[in-house]
Amino acid sequence: MKNLLFSLTLSLIFLNSCTTRVVSANKPYSDDKISNGKTYSFFSNDGSKKVFTVEKIDANTITGKNAEGQVMSIEKSEISKINKSNTLATVGLVGVIIAAALVIPAYSKNEPVGGR
Repeated sequence: MKNLLFSLTLSLIFLNSCTTRVVSANKPYSDDKISNGKTYSFFSNDGSKKVFTVEKIDANTITGKNAEGQVMSIEKSEISKINKSNTLATVGLVGVIIAAALVIPAYSKNEPVGGR
């Protein structure tokens, strides 16, 4: 039971933290790094964060809608970092962790999964 609780806790952490950094100080911004219809976390130079689905990319701004449906935009010159959620990798990683938490203890004790 401890292992299951531990793996569920790790799963929640991974669900909140598995992102890919698209733009940073080492990866300068370019329009081909983001796509319409995808959700990104935009961090501005002043430290604020905006999460929205990109709908329009023009010469100076990126515009989209957040989860509540509000229109949001950010100036390209104000972007310090952009993160993209990697849902497929997160789900796979969580599945592997849960499977490992169930199978490894049973394998090490040489008893069937769920056995006592």
